[in-house]
Amino acid sequence: MNAELWNAVKGKPWMSSQVRPGWEVSDLEQITGRAGSGAASGGLGLAMGGAIGQALAHRGNGRFLVHTSGDGEFLFTPSSLYTLSNLNLPVLTVINNNRLYGNDEGHQEHMARTRERPVENKYVGIALDKPKTDLAGIARSFDVEGFGPVENPNDLAGVLERAVDVIVREQRPVLVDVVTANDRRGAE
Repeated sequence: MNAELWNAVKGKPWMSSQVRPGWEVSDLEQITGRAGSGAASGGLGLAMGGAIGQALAHRGNGRFLVHTSGDGEFLFTPSSLYTLSNLNLPVLTVINNNRLYGNDEGHQEHMARTRERPVENKYVGIALDKPKTDLAGIARSFDVEGFGPVENPNDLAGVLERAVDVIVREQRPVLVDVVTANDRRGAE
């Protein structure tokens, strides 16, 4: 996904909160600084707020922010799409949708083993596949251009190109919902 995203944004006026593997940084303004969630910032659900803050801080510079998030992370604050839409911020959000609160999977497995409980129950309460959430549909409900869910890897390049075209041309927020693998998917 990272490689396809790079192919879609290279040569365009992008910026990101981080240096991404395989991406060529030719201008210091392409890197906005690190903000997000997890161990570095002490909380879940902060990634979208961080992206909004970065987009606001760089508003008017002619660049769009490339932001990636997991589906679980995103679902803590889907209403942040209202802010993106209301402020018309050029943020390309790509959701790594493995239909799982993956941050908890390892902990759940560890606790199951420690407590001598069935490891296959580690997905109870963290699986996000029943129902399969349409994150691009949520985006569209907030008047954010939504693409996906992209389930076929062969479709990803074309979808990302169309998403980048919209954000470059219209300078407005776009979300791409990309369904990715998880360990559970093969067991169903």
